[in-house]
Amino acid sequence: MKNPYSIYSRQWLGLDYKVIISFIITLFIALVLFGFKLATHVTCSPVTITTTGEIKTAQNNSFNINEKIQFQANMSHAQQVEWDFGDGSKKVTGAKIQHRYVVAGKYFVTVVINKKCKETFMVLVKDLKSAEISNAEPEASAIIGPDVISAGLPTSFTTAQQAGSYEWYIQEDAAFGKKTTNTISYTPSNTGTVTLVLVLDKDSTKTWRKPITINLPGSATTVPEKTTVPKLEPLPPIYTPPPRDPGTKPEDTKPVDPSGPAKPPVVTPPVKKFVRVPDQEMQRLLNELVEKKIGIADFDNYLCKGGDTQVKIDGEWSTFKELVAKAQKKKKGLLGSKKAKVKLVRQTPNPDMDNKCLIFMEVTVDY
Repeated sequence: MKNPYSIYSRQWLGLDYKVIISFIITLFIALVLFGFKLATHVTCSPVTITTTGEIKTAQNNSFNINEKIQFQANMSHAQQVEWDFGDGSKKVTGAKIQHRYVVAGKYFVTVVINKKCKETFMVLVKDLKSAEISNAEPEASAIIGPDVISAGLPTSFTTAQQAGSYEWYIQEDAAFGKKTTNTISYTPSNTGTVTLVLVLDKDSTKTWRKPITINLPGSATTVPEKTTVPKLEPLPPIYTPPPRDPGTKPEDTKPVDPSGPAKPPVVTPPVKKFVRVPDQEMQRLLNELVEKKIGIADFDNYLCKGGDTQVKIDGEWSTFKELVAKAQKKKKGLLGSKKAKVKLVRQTPNPDMDNKCLIFMEVTVDY
């Protein structure tokens, strides 16, 4: 008896012909797509960019207004090179081109090679009247970042200069070490003033310095107001007593007390005293606060700003009041509600105060 299914399909080596044909078509499509991808693939090799001006300066990529600047980009297998000078002018194509800037300022130049490989660098254009062309140390504008930061808060600094190597360090903070990327993050532990240094290509002539002021967290930077000299009013005429008759007897005068009138006593307001406790004791107090055995007011003798003191909770910055609200809130789980428990405490006192109250602390909470 013949197989009743043979009239509907045919097989080869146990496989249906339809399955074999579908597999061949899928393989053909995959080969076509792979060939197209291989033919249109563009490899971005390292790009070498050079800038040359008419006047030699100590700082790289620093030129003057209306100075003719030559830009050149080299990359293996480069077929098309397009330049955008960042000043609103039209884009220019070519591996070696020339350009002039008519306005002083900072410009970010972008070069695109083979429509896919992109590089960006900064060019500084100065006014010829104020440009200083010398072998002096490059100016600190190459370091991009704030001039005033807060203690305990991370702050990022970067540079737009292109270099083969980067070296960052803090002159007054050896614990910071040396960083070798073009962007760094600095978290100061104390207030004061430090100097951030950047060295490019391990060349001492390519050194930038930036002074940084470190304030307490939450303090505002104040700018002194301009003082004005009030207009002086003319003095009144000097009183001249009338001449005394020599025949009259002078009146008796009372002796004048040289010490003058009695001054009221000066009342000095009492100085608030703060208490320092070890980290383990502060951890115990915080756990009692979580269990509501004590209140926030009981920590006024430890914290500089009371409930508004900065606290880092599990890596995120907050305030002491928000820490209490989070820790006292129970977390629901499969087996019921769980209470929070403080596992780790690190305190940072105020270095500018003799009583050493806490300006911020780091807390780890677990359930």
